[in-house]
Amino acid sequence: DFGSNHPTASLRMAVDPDDNWWIERCDKERDIVIKNFAEKIREEDALWCNMDGVDTIPGYGDPSGKQWIKEFNKDRLSIRRAVKSENTSEKNCFQLGIDKINSKIKPREKHVVYFPDSVGTKMDNAPSFFVLDRPENYKLISELETLAYKETMDGIDKAEINDTGDREGHYDLDAAFRYISVSIG
Repeated sequence: DFGSNHPTASLRMAVDPDDNWWIERCDKERDIVIKNFAEKIREEDALWCNMDGVDTIPGYGDPSGKQWIKEFNKDRLSIRRAVKSENTSEKNCFQLGIDKINSKIKPREKHVVYFPDSVGTKMDNAPSFFVLDRPENYKLISELETLAYKETMDGIDKAEINDTGDREGHYDLDAAFRYISVSIG
């Protein structure tokens, strides 16, 4: 999520063969120039790129951020525009992203997940979305826990985020997560 008027945010997510989503690392910074943020991501990606023999890990960004995407790609990051809408008039990128994330959080009957820990912990009837327990990921957890739609006198009438719940920005990590969720298989 590009930060023209609010923090720039990114997250690294892995998808395993069982379509479990694993959030490995989150970054959210205010007033950082594109070149510096790109360098930080390239440094973090270096280990993964060396293991897979690729130059860069593909990513997705705000579909309205054409110039940001161009600048990040110029700085050797492979950023594509996120899917903007599903082929219906009812779902936009925002609503579709929220729906996909919510479906991953729900426990699935008979879904077994083995955690990448040293003791082989397993979870039965597990969801298919996990955030690794690291301090840099706590901001995403906070954003997901406090995310809410704006309400009017008549209740919730359209999908619009109530930004007052995120003290550090504009639910930027949640936005970055939505861009990934709507754009991957």
